[in-house]
Amino acid sequence: MEFGIEVFGFIAAVFIGFFLGLLGGGGSVLAVPVLVYLFHIKVAPAITFSLLIVGLASAFGSIHYFKEKLIDPKKALYFGLPSILTVSLTRWFIVPNLPESITITNSFALSQRQYLLLIFAILMMLSAIKMIRKSATSTHQNSSPEFPLLALYGVGVGFITGFIGVGGGFLIVPALYAFGKMTMKEAIGTSLVVIALNSLIGFSTSIVQDSQNDGISIGLIFSILAFSALGVLIGNLISKRIQSEKLKPLFGWFILLMGAFILGKEFL
Repeated sequence: MEFGIEVFGFIAAVFIGFFLGLLGGGGSVLAVPVLVYLFHIKVAPAITFSLLIVGLASAFGSIHYFKEKLIDPKKALYFGLPSILTVSLTRWFIVPNLPESITITNSFALSQRQYLLLIFAILMMLSAIKMIRKSATSTHQNSSPEFPLLALYGVGVGFITGFIGVGGGFLIVPALYAFGKMTMKEAIGTSLVVIALNSLIGFSTSIVQDSQNDGISIGLIFSILAFSALGVLIGNLISKRIQSEKLKPLFGWFILLMGAFILGKEFL
């Protein structure tokens, strides 16, 4: 591995943690591209180890919000339990049975790497558009939480986390804000708890049965995690001084460009 690319990879790892700590999500969509393109790890194990990195970084980031009493355990439970169950089922039954290639026409087929990255890039671009668009101000302080919708949304996020290897914070935060009737700060803190549980359960399920992870340097993974943890600290500090909503559109444009880069690199 070239030294310059490795350094750039560790800088990118800082941003993974930074956006997790600041926005309660978003940074996880960087993890797979960083592992694949900067550290040259194959897509399947990159998805698996991204779950470990994102899970531990999110758990670390949630400590700050726990101390500030910005985590709602009850809503995390309503959202998290269906999500965790779906992550486990997805990683145990669906992911190991993914085909090595998908035939589109007689003369065109997508390899597993290509169709996984295609789905990942589309998800990145959709989440980017959501971040770029300005959210309408909601006044729900006196409304009751919609727990059935939280649970249903949790199932959807669990599938995405298990299948693609993203924490889903860019989906969790809006759901907790809208259906859980939480403040933005509470939604971010609670999102980190759900991301941590989802990601670590998904990683644990995969590592038990996955033989594709042989040869991955555990030292490298934990080095990336250390830089991500540094990013989380920076994100937590900045969250005290700036509204996360102000940075979302800028990060959204960055994610949109990343998604376009993946599509261009894999299919052009």
